[in-house]
Amino acid sequence: MQKVKFKLIAILALFVLLCTGICYATDSTATDVNAVSVEEDANTTADNSVTEEGATTGESTTEEGTTEETTTEEPMIEEDYFYLSGNDLVLSDTIDSNAFIIGNNVTITSEIGGDLFVIANSLNLDGGYVYGNVFVLAKDFTLNATVYDIYAICSNITIKYDGIIYRDLRATANYLSMSGGVGRNCYISAQTLDLTDDALIYGDFNYSNKEAIVISEGVVSGNINYLGESSSFSGEVQDPVRTHIINCLATLVFTLAIYGLIIWLAPKFYSKMSSIKLSKVFIGLGIGIIALVIIPIISILLAFTFVGSKLTLAFLLIYFAMLSVSAAIAYISIGCFIANKFGNASKAKNLIFVLATALVFFLLGLIPFVGTWINLLVALTGFGVLILSIIKKKDAPSVATTVEE
Repeated sequence: MQKVKFKLIAILALFVLLCTGICYATDSTATDVNAVSVEEDANTTADNSVTEEGATTGESTTEEGTTEETTTEEPMIEEDYFYLSGNDLVLSDTIDSNAFIIGNNVTITSEIGGDLFVIANSLNLDGGYVYGNVFVLAKDFTLNATVYDIYAICSNITIKYDGIIYRDLRATANYLSMSGGVGRNCYISAQTLDLTDDALIYGDFNYSNKEAIVISEGVVSGNINYLGESSSFSGEVQDPVRTHIINCLATLVFTLAIYGLIIWLAPKFYSKMSSIKLSKVFIGLGIGIIALVIIPIISILLAFTFVGSKLTLAFLLIYFAMLSVSAAIAYISIGCFIANKFGNASKAKNLIFVLATALVFFLLGLIPFVGTWINLLVALTGFGVLILSIIKKKDAPSVATTVEE
């Protein structure tokens, strides 16, 4: 098991090393770069055209005595990735890379050379330009800038008149107001949708709302597709039975894949899980509940330290990776425990019970309201069992008794 851990740690370390060249923003602003332009006269030399006063003040002097002010370039940060976190953030520097921002109130007025990822209470893109995709998870999102694509899940979204989306808009919101332009298609799901006469959509307008809205002529160049109060963006009514069957098969296949990977990569871990006790399952649930809250808090605290901020990304990647497989780990643990109650267990027998356990919990998860809590408890149990298997120390070696002849 230790060898497997070292292999996994090495893989994660390699992944982090591949993501080097990262720029970590602090409270201090970037140093301005001043370029002094000196205009030489045809009848004078460069040494005589600049006075001592002009040199110290950053001004150039011509033969006629006129002065020209220095030109200042806009600060630019050129790195592979740009990270910024804080409470009230105002980003005015040009970022020539992908940008990852976490904050309370975020305002961006500059150019972003790549994709923009933002998690915030409120986000205001005002007058800037994003040359890539914009991914937003926020309470309030206001667009008054030019971007390429938007993927947003927000409570309130406001796209002002100067808000331009070159390609597609994909958004889910309680309230969405649009007065800007979209170069291609819109895919919108909103409780309240306000499409003003100033809006201009060159492609199709696909929307899901509590009721169909009245759209003025000339606002949408393509087709207007009302998908009902709750529907997918495919334009077709989904069969709920078919959807549940597909989701069930996906759950079983994913559980099977995790089961096979554990046997292949961590046989010792599998042997522990195949002989797990019921008490360990309940302990795992408790650890999962604690870790679900503690790990994000630690990550946020690390993000505000110079050394810890470099580890926050890798820490969160591991955290979310463990959460993604936690339900499958719970199915495997509980399935192996049940299999042991029916006599001698084998890998094939354990697999049957593991898949049966996954199927039962999937069906329980379909129960309204109760199913959500069941899924949450199962995921937390698997998360805790996984953490418990990592931090568990080796059992102390038994003391062998010597028999003297």
